[in-house]
Amino acid sequence: MDYIKRSVVVQKVMETKWESGSDGAAAMEIVAATPASDVAPVTHGEWIEDDYGYNRCSACGWEWDEPEAVSLYCPHCGAKMEEGEIDA
Repeated sequence: MDYIKRSVVVQKVMETKWESGSDGAAAMEIVAATPASDVAPVTHGEWIEDDYGYNRCSACGWEWDEPEAVSLYCPHCGAKMEEGEIDA
């Protein structure tokens, strides 16, 4: 699913050159009536392994209590892990 900024779409509709007899009012009504999505920004991080085999989240610094334990997301801050040691 794609999420867009309504203000950007409204601006693009306003900048569009409409054919003779059309002012784009219908397009503006559709954009204005579209409900906004409630989304949160995604934080990205990676697991950084220390000399003892423990993994630390690069986004928040949280460290697993068990050596070599990792997941696709940090259980402390929710950062999505992109690189590093990942065992799903």
